[in-house]
This record gives sequence, structure tokens and C-alpha cells, in this order.
Amino acid sequence: MARSYLSASIVALALSFASAMPALAQPANDECLGAVIVTPGDTAFDTTTATTDGLTLAGFCDPGGFGDDQIYNDLWYSFTPAIDGVWTLTTCAQATYDTRLAVYDGVICPDSPALSLACNDDGPGCPAFSSELQFDGVAGSDYLIRVGGFDAASLGAGTFTLVEPPIVPSPTGFVCTNAGAGTAEISWTNPGTYDEINVFVDGILESTLAGTATSYVINAVTLPAFVEVCLEASVATDVSPPGCCSVILNPPCPIPVTVAVQTTSSAITPGNSIHCGVPGTDLHVDNSYWRGYPGGPAREITGVEFGVEIANPGFGFISQPIVVRLYEDPSGGSPAPTADLILRREVEFELEELTAAVFCIGIDPPELFAPGTAIAVELFTPDGTGELHEFFVGSNALGQSAPSYLQAAGCGTPEPVDIATLGFPGMHIILNLLDGDASPPEICDNQIDDDGDGLI
Repeated sequence: MARSYLSASIVALALSFASAMPALAQPANDECLGAVIVTPGDTAFDTTTATTDGLTLAGFCDPGGFGDDQIYNDLWYSFTPAIDGVWTLTTCAQATYDTRLAVYDGVICPDSPALSLACNDDGPGCPAFSSELQFDGVAGSDYLIRVGGFDAASLGAGTFTLVEPPIVPSPTGFVCTNAGAGTAEISWTNPGTYDEINVFVDGILESTLAGTATSYVINAVTLPAFVEVCLEASVATDVSPPGCCSVILNPPCPIPVTVAVQTTSSAITPGNSIHCGVPGTDLHVDNSYWRGYPGGPAREITGVEFGVEIANPGFGFISQPIVVRLYEDPSGGSPAPTADLILRREVEFELEELTAAVFCIGIDPPELFAPGTAIAVELFTPDGTGELHEFFVGSNALGQSAPSYLQAAGCGTPEPVDIATLGFPGMHIILNLLDGDASPPEICDNQIDDDGDGLI
């Protein structure tokens, strides 16, 4: 079904100037035939007056997941490595615009994209859509380097760096996995040439392993956590560049005694949910999704379940932040006004890419609510426009026993509002409480201390 949107109030101002501008000369290496010879290290460039003359890379090298496969406003360079190995070409954090890079075999201007050896649009972890790639260089062989932009409007100044292969190569094939109990396991491929391997967790040396090691389980961390694990291998006094991977460790959800729900079904209907976001995109600003649970027996909340229709972290991110809050609600019913709520627990965690699923975050230690206490639960997604995060809560129109609420100041709802009153009566959000059962244990007749001696 077609999705409906709430639009954040965003005002764009633009000034246009029309004037006759003199034509500017193109750089000498604007075309491939004028390629400039470069050596390892830094090379400054400026594509402001460059034109596009290289072939598209379509079908042979995909620079990235956005746009087409052309490199616009390109400049050309030639390079002959002095040593064999994996060379790095990078503009990472060194350019003022959205760059693209490519490397070709040989110095004859390529008449086919099949001659491309490597290309990149957005390098991993590189800010402002700058680029980074690696290629296998053979000593004495010639290569062409092409530096340009994402599209016709992407041009500017910067520096690219040619980094020599390390004397000690890094381990490869890094995989980080959640090992449970607040730990993570990292595994890698080992060429078997190291003296020892140092393991760093979030930048701090945690252990030194034998040079033949291929896996390691980190020490337990406090949950929730976003952990980066890096390895540095050494041979004598030479050390490899760090190789890293990251893993998200969230509190596990225990098996509940009961689950408090207000939706008839936990099925997630595509295109059913709304959020407050940037018009014409799926980017979200601050949104809070709410449910209110009336008072009842004592509760021991061990986890919160919520539906996810779409969770897409922005490019270069493996996750986006989400916050779950539990409140004591003195009045019950609607969570508005929020000023009357008493915050009992807040858990901030990271949510990876997820589609059409019910996600559970554990509450450890459990949060205890006395008999008769109404509970308000909030699922908060912070403004993700700067990071290009996308999120739609999971919902359906299959029935609910109490209203679903949305709070989004950017769309004129500074307090939680019944979503039905916003014109979306079929958006029944999935937001459940896991109850470990805080009821006192039953005492059988034969468990009573009749004579007061402390024995049953």
C-alpha cells in the first residue's frame, strides 16, 4: 500500500544569481591523455573546472549503492609502484565534496570499463562521502588513477593519498559476533607469519595472543554496548595496520511469564506506519511512540518488545540509536501530559538493519511495579536526518484494546496524541511489556511455621 507521511516543518531558503561568467581553463590532466605522474604520499587536487571524459564503470565496477556508475568531473594521474602489495588510495576526510575514485590497469587510456581494477564512492567510516579503495599493485607496472565526484554537481578541492603496502600485512576476514553474556567473539584469517597479535577493545589493549591465533572472545562488557575490536599483528619490531570489526551487544530478553499486549496480532503490515520526517524521504526527526498499560497485579518488567517495519541505518553506519523508557503513570490512560509521568527506567541501545520483525530489548535488572500501578512505555527514535537513518515502527490494523500514541514536536504534536485522531485509525503499534511475574509466592498449608521455631 502507498505510505502516508507527516512532514516536519522544514524551511529552505535559496538565493539565485544570474551573471555572465568567463570560461575557466580546465586542468592539464582534465583528460586521460594528460595524466600527471604521482608518487606515494599526498597529492592535492581541484576538480572545480574539470569535465567528465572517462567511461562509465557500469557492468564492471560498482562504486557504491547510490547514483549511477559514472565518475564525474574527473582528473587523471599515472602511477608506477616500486613494491608489490596491496596499495591504498584514499580521499578519506581529505576532500570538501562527495568524491569517487577508480584505478585502471596500464597507462593507455581505457577504452573499456573492464580495465578498471577497483573503484569506490563512499569509503567505510569516511566523513562527507569521501572515498577509499585498495588495489593489488605490482612493482614496475603502470596504473591510471581517476579522481572525480558522485554526480555532475560534485566538485571541489581535496587531497588524495597513495599509501604503500604495510611491511606486516593485517589479518583478513574479520568477523565479530555476539557470544552472549555481554561478550563478543572475533575471528580472522591468519597467514601464519606473525610473532604475536595484540587485541584492542574500544582502543584499549586487552590481550596479547600467540602469532598463530585465529579467534578471541573479549571480556564481558556492561550492556547495552557498541564494541569495536581491533587487531595489530607484529613481526619483530614491525607492526601491521589495525584490522577492526564492530558488534552490537544488547541485553537479551528472558522468557517471560506473561506478555502484556494491546494489539490483537503482532503481524507487521508494510506501509502501514507513519512518522514525523523530512518530506519526500524516509528520514525521521524526533519521534516517540507510546502505549499506556492500566494498573493491575504487581509487575516485574524484564523486557520490551516492539515492531519494526523498517530500520535502515544511514550509509556508513551499522546501526541507529533507539531509546526505551518505562514510566509510572499516576493517572493511567493517556500518557499525556508527560510532565506527570515518573521515569522509572531508560535503556538506550543500537538497532541494526531490520525489516518486518518484532525486536526485544531486555530490562536488566527487571523493573518492579507495585500492584495497581499504571505503566506508560515510550519508544523514542532520535532525529536521524544528519546520519540518514530511516525508521518506521511496526504496526497493523488488526485490532487493539487501547490507543496507540505518537509524539513529535516537529510535526506539531509536542505531547502524545492518539494516532487515530491524526487521521490514521488503522495504525496499531506493536509495543509490548514482558512480565517476569512479581506476584508473591503462594504458601501452602504444610509450609506454615505452626510452632514458631523457624522450621516448617
